[in-house]
Amino acid sequence: MDFFKMIKEPQDLERRICYPPGSHSEVVLEVIRSLPIHFKLILYACLTLYNQKKKNERVKLCDVFFEYKKLTTELNFTCMSTNQVADKIREFDMLGLLKNKYVRKGSGQIKYIDINPSLQSQFLTHISVLEEEIKNIKPSEIATEELIKKYLEP
Repeated sequence: MDFFKMIKEPQDLERRICYPPGSHSEVVLEVIRSLPIHFKLILYACLTLYNQKKKNERVKLCDVFFEYKKLTTELNFTCMSTNQVADKIREFDMLGLLKNKYVRKGSGQIKYIDINPSLQSQFLTHISVLEEEIKNIKPSEIATEELIKKYLEP
């Protein structure tokens, strides 16, 4: 009897309502939009390099780092280290946005970076969303970046 009483209360009923997520591509785009700035820059560097590669070429971590570094200098941001960029790329692999191939020796360093095959159909959409997000960087985000430079640099 208590069970039926609990269901009839409106606030409990509202808590039990579950809105189904949109399509998978909408969820991925929302994840991309919600990323921090440096994550967006790293993902954008990965995707643009993947888009520019030739047939037998592979995207390497060092190429992604240099592309990311170029983007940060254009935006006048501080640049993360190579290890930090590698960590972010591993996180993208865990999220399912990228597919990494690792060297089996030692600490399992990233060797090649590929696009997740299930997301290749929305690949160009992801690039355009990231370009739009990078263009719309707010002045407050730039001011925060300037404060980081001021207090972290010796």
